[in-house]
Amino acid sequence: MNNEMPVTLVTYTNSVMNDAWDIYFGQLDKHVNLKSIVFSDIECTKYKNHKFVKYDNNDPYYKQYLDCLKNVEDDFIIYMQEDFFAYDDIDVEKIKSCMSFLKNTDYSFVRLIRAGYKTPLDNHIQDDLYEVDANTSDAFTMQVTLWKKDRLVELYDKVKSEKWYEGENWNSKCQELEIK
Repeated sequence: MNNEMPVTLVTYTNSVMNDAWDIYFGQLDKHVNLKSIVFSDIECTKYKNHKFVKYDNNDPYYKQYLDCLKNVEDDFIIYMQEDFFAYDDIDVEKIKSCMSFLKNTDYSFVRLIRAGYKTPLDNHIQDDLYEVDANTSDAFTMQVTLWKKDRLVELYDKVKSEKWYEGENWNSKCQELEIK
């Protein structure tokens, strides 16, 4: 794994989804050369290139995520889930460029996939980056996203979601926190 880049690939999963793990981790091993930490309700040593950090299923979702996130040392994370399959090699230089963009701006995240359909690609920032309209239901999505870790911590702490991705509260809290 690439230990030189100050970014960690963070996968949130649960053992009820373990039927997807062989494919998911196999594709990551094949196409993604980044540090990888997995937040799960079980510890698993089968996937050697991925460090599992255990959470308690009885805790609310936001606490599971925030407690596990304390194990990530890097200032940037790539948010993943076990059904976000890598289908090609990642462009490390593009990831570095996106991290540089975040480091030098007040933006909080860069989505690494086009997600959301209410935000037209009108506000061009640079290269192939466009601003998401914070006043739409697309302000927050659980898609492959490069985040400033501290901003994601703020959001999870503000939303305090009991269950995984509960509705509009995520978008309104993004607006409140001025997450861009």
